[in-house]
Amino acid sequence: VVWQTLQQGLVTPGSSIPTLISMSTDSLPNIRTKVENLLKEIDTKYAGMLPSKAVIGVRMSFRLQKYIKRDSNKIIRGIRQCEHSAGASKLSF
Repeated sequence: VVWQTLQQGLVTPGSSIPTLISMSTDSLPNIRTKVENLLKEIDTKYAGMLPSKAVIGVRMSFRLQKYIKRDSNKIIRGIRQCEHSAGASKLSF
């Protein structure tokens, strides 16, 4: 739905970036992959727009993760740990 909305031009990409960033912290890899591809595409087409909305997106991610938190001992983050690096503890949006 998000991809179709952006492709049809029903919303400006800038207004959807914070929501996409928060969706990139979803626990489902399927959703994360699709959203990350959309963010890469937006960054390619509209250089500089993604960094200008990143802070809002991280804050929105934090609120989302706080809302869906299941484990009370787990640290809430607005970003997620990157699974792609081999043993490195890099953080990613």
